Amino acid sequence: MTNEIIGFIIRIPQCEITFRIKEGLEIKSICAVKKNSETDIDIVEKQLKEMNTNEHKVKVLYGGVCGTDMKLIEGKYPIDDNKLPLTIGHEFVGRIEQVSNDSEAFQVGDYIVGKPTLKSCMECENCKSGYINLCKDRERLGINVDGAFTEYINLSEKSLIKVNFLKDVKNGVWLEPISVVARGINTLKLKPNYSVLVAGAGAIGVLTILMLKDYGVDITVLGLESDCTILEYLKENQFIDGYMIKSSGSENYNAVIDCTGNENAINNLLNLSANRAQVLLLGTNKFNMNI
Repeated sequence: MTNEIIGFIIRIPQCEITFRIKEGLEIKSICAVKKNSETDIDIVEKQLKEMNTNEHKVKVLYGGVCGTDMKLIEGKYPIDDNKLPLTIGHEFVGRIEQVSNDSEAFQVGDYIVGKPTLKSCMECENCKSGYINLCKDRERLGINVDGAFTEYINLSEKSLIKVNFLKDVKNGVWLEPISVVARGINTLKLKPNYSVLVAGAGAIGVLTILMLKDYGVDITVLGLESDCTILEYLKENQFIDGYMIKSSGSENYNAVIDCTGNENAINNLLNLSANRAQVLLLGTNKFNMNI
């Protein structure tokens, strides 16, 4: 195998980092691993697990660093010590290198993205209602089972989605966060000219704003001082109608959407919501909050 580069796309802050794969690696894989609660992240070699009969071998091409990954790296997201060392990463796009013998849906060379929920109990109320992503006993790629920040990964066929239609395969890393936003917004009952307040101007916040534009609603963003550059850009280019850094507490929005997972931001949203307002929480936070 010749030297190759795997790119890990860092979305916040906007930059891109890469590391070089060693020549000749076949049964081992370079991984971004969290070893313990004190360690940020290490780049190490790990033995590649054997393929099961229903799995395909995927070469990871690009990975998107989610806010959850950053919290894992910084020790701000709870993690089971029994799962360490853990390869992180759940937003990725890859190419199939080897398929299981009985597969008819995929072939070598197909570009794919993976579902972050690998397995759920299928017995709880969430699973029976189709919300396997809310199952308390689910296996989560890069959270409680080894994830996609690696050269190769073996994944079951039901966890893969073919994306050969992409003109630029790198854009595949955006499909998972886009699906999160789309599924959330689709639960709302928005009408044209509704006033919507979005908390957060990170990747999920901006994706939320872009998707809301199709609904014809008035969009205001609640952000931080450090967000002013992106907020000004969004306003100047008419993606949003306005933004605020500090809330006055007098507004009444028809819908409020949190994209931060921050306790203060959520409480601010609730204080700014109108009677019978719709509330959507897209941000993640596994610690207790006072709402």
